[in-house]
Amino acid sequence: MVFVPGPFAGEGFDLALGHAMSIDSVLPSRGQVELRSLDPMDALATDPCYLSDPCDDDHRALAAGLMLCERILAAPALAPYVGELLRPATPTGAG
Repeated sequence: MVFVPGPFAGEGFDLALGHAMSIDSVLPSRGQVELRSLDPMDALATDPCYLSDPCDDDHRALAAGLMLCERILAAPALAPYVGELLRPATPTGAG
């Protein structure tokens, strides 16, 4: 789980302005990072291989982690600080 005292958009690569907090479930993964070219200024090619576990354990771990995030954000102590959910648009992801 990661908690960021600010807006965290686009895996942290998108500029997001304003006051916000972000909370997310983080999965262990065995992805790949490769060079796109010999130019050291070119972005790397990354594939985190999220949700690729053949036993589906990563889906279960992600769902449990996100439910824990929702429980944390519903805590009375955080009520004065928690506003609208920005992403996903609804807790179920629908809409």
